[in-house]
Amino acid sequence: MAVRIKGTNFVYFPVPKCACTSMKTAIIAKNGQPRLGRRRNDDTVHGWRGYGTREWWREPRAYIRIPGERRFCIIRDPVDRFVSAYRNRVVFLRDLGSVPDINSFAVTIEQHRRDRHIWHHVRPLVDFLGRDPAFFDRVFLLDEIGEIPEYLGIPLIIPREQTEGPKIRRSDLSAQAVEHLRQFYSEDYRAWGKLLFRTPGA
Repeated sequence: MAVRIKGTNFVYFPVPKCACTSMKTAIIAKNGQPRLGRRRNDDTVHGWRGYGTREWWREPRAYIRIPGERRFCIIRDPVDRFVSAYRNRVVFLRDLGSVPDINSFAVTIEQHRRDRHIWHHVRPLVDFLGRDPAFFDRVFLLDEIGEIPEYLGIPLIIPREQTEGPKIRRSDLSAQAVEHLRQFYSEDYRAWGKLLFRTPGA
């Protein structure tokens, strides 16, 4: 769900694997909620005691804007999101049970729609943010996350969460895998490409 930061007119729209857990943890602390423990398959930061991450079409704030509300989000290159999801969800948390090779996983990504945890983390940006960047008052690249407290004007401490997993990089993907992912995320590149590839801070 879109998350209101208490005492401000800012609303954060989360996207899995775009510092989502880090931002929610920071906002939970700012909103005066106790720090919530996280356990595998019972993630209270995202669950019923925390803040869920809804698809765009299920998000009420996508349709009803409160006067004075300022909306922001964080994005990253979809292929980098995929690598992060593979490293954390597939290899470290073993959501699939077995661990397929990253390239095999990439070229069969569409076959994992029924794997709830996996699909939630690899589905396109547009499923969570829509297709109109102008909807947001500010769009941050992942590399700009340090600028968010100044933008909000509050002392927000953003931890680094969900960093577990082996040091797998984009360079570990084959050319075929990268091309398949670019096709899979083609709507993200169409809708968000100009912002995704701008220089951080520009």
